[in-house]
Amino acid sequence: MSNSRSKKLLALLKNSKQPEVNGNFTSSVDCHKINHNKCNNVVPVQDIEDKSVSDSSNLIKELNSYPFNNHNINQQHDFVDINQIDTFVFINQEDLCNDVYLENEDSNNNINEDVVSQKENSTYDNEYTNTENITLCDEDTANMFGEKKSNKRSRIVNKYNYENGNSYKKNKKGKECEIVANKKMKENPCFEKLCTNECTEINEDERLTIFYRYWKELDYNRKRDYLLSCMEVIVPKRSYVSNSNRTCNYKYYMSVNNIKKTICRRFLLNTLDISEKVLRYTRDNKVDLYTSKPDSRGNIGNKIPKNKTPDDKMIHLEKFINLLPAVPSHYCRSSSSKKYISSDFNSLNHVYRFYVEHCNIKNISPVSNAVFRSKWNTEYNIGIHAPKKDKCAFCEGYKNKDTKTDEDTLDYNQQIEEKTFTTEGFKKDQEKSGQNGFLSCSFDLQKVLNTPWGNSMLLFYSRKLAYYNLSIYESKTKNGYCYLWSEIDGQRGSNEISSIIFKYLKSIDIKGNVHEISFYCDNCPGQNKNHNMLSMLRHFLLKYSTNIKIITINYLLAGHSYMPVDSIHACIDKNIKKKTIWAPSEWPTVIRNSRSNVGQYETIILNYNDFLNWNDICNATFNKAKLKDTMNYDVKFKSIRKVKFSKNNLEEFKISYTFKPGENGEDDYKT
Repeated sequence: MSNSRSKKLLALLKNSKQPEVNGNFTSSVDCHKINHNKCNNVVPVQDIEDKSVSDSSNLIKELNSYPFNNHNINQQHDFVDINQIDTFVFINQEDLCNDVYLENEDSNNNINEDVVSQKENSTYDNEYTNTENITLCDEDTANMFGEKKSNKRSRIVNKYNYENGNSYKKNKKGKECEIVANKKMKENPCFEKLCTNECTEINEDERLTIFYRYWKELDYNRKRDYLLSCMEVIVPKRSYVSNSNRTCNYKYYMSVNNIKKTICRRFLLNTLDISEKVLRYTRDNKVDLYTSKPDSRGNIGNKIPKNKTPDDKMIHLEKFINLLPAVPSHYCRSSSSKKYISSDFNSLNHVYRFYVEHCNIKNISPVSNAVFRSKWNTEYNIGIHAPKKDKCAFCEGYKNKDTKTDEDTLDYNQQIEEKTFTTEGFKKDQEKSGQNGFLSCSFDLQKVLNTPWGNSMLLFYSRKLAYYNLSIYESKTKNGYCYLWSEIDGQRGSNEISSIIFKYLKSIDIKGNVHEISFYCDNCPGQNKNHNMLSMLRHFLLKYSTNIKIITINYLLAGHSYMPVDSIHACIDKNIKKKTIWAPSEWPTVIRNSRSNVGQYETIILNYNDFLNWNDICNATFNKAKLKDTMNYDVKFKSIRKVKFSKNNLEEFKISYTFKPGENGEDDYKT
């Protein structure tokens, strides 16, 4: 037996998975059962001459060293003697399938074996090729290996697979879809031949490395540049024919371990598994010596594609998306830059339908749903549904209930109705701000700014100083005020918050252009919704107000409202995300420079003397045990939504338990 055939036989037995047979080893022909005894994928094996195995004693010894995984053949022997097999009989696919079918009809033995076969002059598998590299979009192959089918467009995935040497689907007009096999490195054409070049000096591992680098690491243009680097033009010194198509010769090289080795053309083609057409096109259409012609596929020059969306439609689409009230998450803005639109939109298709209606009103032709979705997903980081942290606990609890009573449904409907009126009332005040001496503003306390601040692990375990920031945002002027103090100067209770609002009211009253002010804040009882805050507002109108006549404080509905002041905290969180702050004195500068497009925030540093104790004034103003309205009903302090003070009548103040307007269309207040 020749040396080459011995090596091929060894490779065949090494790569084959041996059968597990229940019973005795009696068959002389190895057959393969795939997909419940259906031999649909059996590949014909190369013909091997029937020769006695005893002709090569060394081959027999080496073959006996490879185990067969037959656990039920004979427990005493781990190996099968090669002398038990007289000859290797290879038959075609059809005969083999028939034999397997007949054998399974006669016996109950189940044969589970993987056959790996190879033609004599065919290619062999690349060791770098795995199930991921074989194909990316082929559904049948994905199902075979248990992989998830790609959701991308088949055209895009086919292009990716084509450029990376994977199996892809080739579509032709009027013909069935053709599946093109993945690229495989072919045999060395100069093996055991008298090649004058250095083709035999490049081993298989080096060829595999070159093959893998060419198909997996290089893009289209770099592949062509690499082919040009492997070629050298040789101009003949003498020309005996004047009109010859062959004006020059070519010499081929391949770099192995930074050493340039001369190879033949067929060796280059087999190593990279490319055709002569690719090599010839690259050679004839090069820009210069080592630069290939750029990829011109999809480039139509100055022509406008027929299916391209006009620029005016895209500009109008961008304006529409920018008009949507997208705001960052209240609780997740420190870890995510994604913005969210109103929960009134159920899905992206719902937003598109709203866009179509918007275009119909303005007599503008809308873009297609695919173009709208592509623009939304690629250029904007906007979400439809709010994060779970930002959702209302009451509404989510109602939705998650298995059994809903009539009382639960009534409370839920009232909650949704109140949400609508709250949003409309807040929007109305924002639009009215800046007119006739009216000012609408919102305030909120930012999360604790620990100092030192940073992402270093050493800072995580260090002792930190708590730094506080109460922000106030004016809706019309877009002015932002940040009142800063540390835990050394004060805490974050009702006295501190009331003192800051008192300080802000005095600064606004001095300007003289505001006569009525409306505050919006959350329902936090320890900071905003308490007797100290209300007594402070009354005390300011009584003793310090000169121009401000009316003050209203509104408590928004938890889980259903977004305050403009949150934009200040979002800008600060974005600015400090990748910064390290070592000292408390750095915070005012960092916060001031967090916004630059509209104007910097104004920072006010507070100390211990700026905070007042409002408990004595509160006790003198309110009798907490006997707080009743004019109808002699107890005031439900937790349910208060609005409180209104007027300088003309400070003996009483108006409260409201809802944002819903009264019968006359005005706010429903109780005195």
